[in-house]
Amino acid sequence: MNIDQSMSTKHIAEYFNFLSSEDIRLKDSRIGIETILYEYIDCGRSPEEIAQTYQTISLEQVYATILLIIALASKDDEYQDRIVYLPLPYK
Repeated sequence: MNIDQSMSTKHIAEYFNFLSSEDIRLKDSRIGIETILYEYIDCGRSPEEIAQTYQTISLEQVYATILLIIALASKDDEYQDRIVYLPLPYK
């Protein structure tokens, strides 16, 4: 099963634990979405590199986090300011 097939059957919220409005973590891990945002935008790491660095999360979870961040950016000024710099995949 590829990422597109598995993600289409799961609601995006199922990938996360919403502990508070400012603390959203990947399910079954202690990694917050801010960590993924930092790695992806500030460090310029690819989703594959992030999944390899944080071995407790899957590549699917990394992509789900990026999608969530984009969704949050449409509603939240803090994320809007950073989403402008989202790198596009080059494949």
